[in-house]
Amino acid sequence: GTAAELSLPILVALGIASRLSALALFAFNAVAVFAYASFLFSTEGSAGLQQHILWGTMLLITVFHGPGKLSVDHLLCKKC
Repeated sequence: GTAAELSLPILVALGIASRLSALALFAFNAVAVFAYASFLFSTEGSAGLQQHILWGTMLLITVFHGPGKLSVDHLLCKKC
């Protein structure tokens, strides 16, 4: 889990296997929300829940729309 949380954000930022990496990070985000649900759904944890929703939404946008033209994935597929 630690190796994935350290390597997947780098892959998403560089645009290498972005959709798969973003989907894996979304799954990590969902597991974190589930694990800390008792705190996140309380009044003290509402800001943390909003952050998880924000990050989850941004990751899903990457999953559905792709990394864009400034990514390694785009450059590799361009040469195919």
